[in-house]
Amino acid sequence: MFEGEEVQAQIEKPKPGQTVCTIGMVKRDGTEILRGTASIDGDGNETALSRRLGELKPLTDPVILADIKVGMKTPRQAIKMDFDQNMGDLYPFSLADKLRVITEPSDYYSLEHNSWAAPSSRWRC
Repeated sequence: MFEGEEVQAQIEKPKPGQTVCTIGMVKRDGTEILRGTASIDGDGNETALSRRLGELKPLTDPVILADIKVGMKTPRQAIKMDFDQNMGDLYPFSLADKLRVITEPSDYYSLEHNSWAAPSSRWRC
């Protein structure tokens, strides 16, 4: 789903006495975007997420985080993204693109007023 893409939100009316109902979102062509539950009150045990997690098999052979251990620490790494840089298909916009559509602009986001010389151009991870 992308900004500006039309979707239809759906919510099922809860039955009398129920605190959980089904929710969803679909694109115009019928492609499901979101499926889950919403609740008011309750203990959180009847959610779509809790049901899904209950269906999963225990992870026995991790791949992506294979070398990561609980409590492990690594040195900080400096990350830099230029103001007009496009980071590829998985991040298909620049910081400048994001600032053009920000809903609550501030002078601080501009190059002239930002004490770091560029809006959000450096992060430390």
